[in-house]
Amino acid sequence: MKNRIIFLNDIFDVKNNTMVPKYQFVDTDKKKNLLETSKQSGETKYTPWSRYIGPYLVAQSIEDNLPEWEVVIIDYFTKINNFSKYIRSFINEDTKYIAISSTFLHNPFSHRLNLFNLWCLTHEDICKWFEELKLVAPHVEFIIGGGIIDTIYKTHIVEKTKKPLPEVLSKYFSYAFHGYGEDVIVDFLKDEVSKENIFEKEGVIFINEPKLASSGAKVIRMKWNAQHSVQEGEWLPLEISKGCRFGCKFCFYDTHGTIIKEKNILRDEFLRNYEHYGVQGYAFIDDTINDSITKIDMLYDVITNLPFKVEWISYARPDMFHKYSEMYFKMKDMGCRGMFFGVESLNHEAGKIAGKGLHPDKIKEILRWTKEESGNELFHLGSFIIGLPGETEESLMKTAQWLCDQRCLDKAQYEILFVSDNSNNRTNNVFSARNNIFGFEKVTWNPEYYWKHKTLDSTQCKRIASQWEAIMENHPTTVLERHANFNTSFWAYPRMRSFGLDHYQAVSVSLKGKLSNDIHKRNMEWIKTFHDRIQKINHVSSDHRRQRVVLARH
Repeated sequence: MKNRIIFLNDIFDVKNNTMVPKYQFVDTDKKKNLLETSKQSGETKYTPWSRYIGPYLVAQSIEDNLPEWEVVIIDYFTKINNFSKYIRSFINEDTKYIAISSTFLHNPFSHRLNLFNLWCLTHEDICKWFEELKLVAPHVEFIIGGGIIDTIYKTHIVEKTKKPLPEVLSKYFSYAFHGYGEDVIVDFLKDEVSKENIFEKEGVIFINEPKLASSGAKVIRMKWNAQHSVQEGEWLPLEISKGCRFGCKFCFYDTHGTIIKEKNILRDEFLRNYEHYGVQGYAFIDDTINDSITKIDMLYDVITNLPFKVEWISYARPDMFHKYSEMYFKMKDMGCRGMFFGVESLNHEAGKIAGKGLHPDKIKEILRWTKEESGNELFHLGSFIIGLPGETEESLMKTAQWLCDQRCLDKAQYEILFVSDNSNNRTNNVFSARNNIFGFEKVTWNPEYYWKHKTLDSTQCKRIASQWEAIMENHPTTVLERHANFNTSFWAYPRMRSFGLDHYQAVSVSLKGKLSNDIHKRNMEWIKTFHDRIQKINHVSSDHRRQRVVLARH
């Protein structure tokens, strides 16, 4: 009998017509009332996110290296009513671990990550959820990994704070993983983790993976299979490379370099996904798809020589088209349907400080040019940060005026600058690690999160953000959104295509601030089909004998 590990994966989302998009700055009590009202009224409409690939890659690494283990992934688990009852049929005496991916489980209505409320509004709620799960699986140990652990690891292991761990972590979890998981999970299950990467606090074992894209991390072949309940023609996430070579100072991710998947492996993935599931659409989840002409040339050679057409969306840097204009045409020719442009600032001084040095006039021209070349064939989103060092209220309002005047973006997205303290942590951004150098005078967490640098503070930025929203409210071509604040994110586009919508229909849905009842219904039916199939495939009977069901592709 094989050992079993169950991964729980989801992207937090509680949205409704009342809260979207104008209530991100209201006080905590009002947020709580809005959230509870939405639940009671039945107005909650989950954004139709596509799959987050992280846990699937970790699971793939286990399957590749440890044949004595089997892995079950329950995606969209927070959408399941009475989850403890649902998961009961997955658990038997060979189930050793339940692992949760925390990366996208943070509830923005409970804004402080170190409170560790995960997808719940209060800590009491999240403890209650795990208490119910523990009653179903008393012999199973809980593991947590993903982005939110970075904050906990930094505070409690790197800084060695004397504050206790959040109750839910110390009470219910045995292990917390920090960093990329593909290699270290294999070492863990083989009991071969290096002692220098193991730390303990209050009974929780923290396991650190020091490898980065430039120092040993891997980009592995993902082999989707029937246990993942891939639906025919589904748009899937695809990792082509890890890391980023640009080192933007606001970024909290791996900016120490890149590692790219081998050409033949990439081609095999495209072919296998098409042959097994009819997949022709992808969300390329690289930090920057066009970080080098070499990478784009490789992708172009692979994709244009496939015996079928491929479509895709991705993050991209517009400034790369200034140096390599041919790059844009290759991306378009090999099926690009949407680009999430990291613009960040149209203030030249702020851009240079942050790591975006091309002059704003050239960035504006590139955005105009790409729209002119592609028209409505590509979904164009420009992303901005309000509050970068060097930025001023005047320059931000000039950016707002440009946004008002332009007609080249389908969506404009903003976020207010986030900085932490100056701890030497693997995932800190440069502004956080060296905030004194960049003019930060204050960073505090109590009673509310607040920062101040020489030209702006976070309170001003909240007010400016509200002004941006007012200015752009009735724009004829561009929808303004705060990051992940709408029901119809850029990253919902792949799910729209999975429903059978064509490009123009999917973009149309993505440009609406409110999710229609029809799309919401389709999304919930899609998720229910997924959960029903996962349960049939991975069910275990009460006497602990596996009841495997061989499902057809449909």
